[in-house]
Amino acid sequence: MFHKLLKSVLIIFLIFFSFQSFSQDYERAFGIKFGNTPGVFYRKFADYKKSLEAIGTFNRGGFQLTILKENYNPVLLDITDQFFVYYGYGLELGYTKLSKEKTQFNGNLYKKMENEAGFGICGVFGLEYHLLKYPVALSLEYLPVFQFYFPKSFYNNQFNISFSISYTF
Repeated sequence: MFHKLLKSVLIIFLIFFSFQSFSQDYERAFGIKFGNTPGVFYRKFADYKKSLEAIGTFNRGGFQLTILKENYNPVLLDITDQFFVYYGYGLELGYTKLSKEKTQFNGNLYKKMENEAGFGICGVFGLEYHLLKYPVALSLEYLPVFQFYFPKSFYNNQFNISFSISYTF
């Protein structure tokens, strides 16, 4: 069901925005990500094909900072030159609140919540469209994350899909 909906949205997105034929170059972008890990991001291009992106997200009662190295390639050049596929990898640092063993106090059981610091690795694969008349870019991306929290916790998010809107300059 979800895959059919995602496929339909992507097809409508491609058809709707493929009628314009100019490109808009930019060096930096600042935007908002929506999805199961919402947050804000800043992207800086080293050249027209490579960028660094910093993402700040609030997730699971904590905060994560992600740094990604991305490669951009234009796609659908026969139709428009405003679509790009990007992919890359990066590191993630942060902390989260984790539920520990239950403790007993005055005859009642309580969950003990603790902050734990951690690090992780992540990848990114996305599709981006640059609007022609406005300094805006729209993106749909897949960002799998594998995190290790100290001393012995592990978090794996393989279904991290987000939609982002960014101001480009």
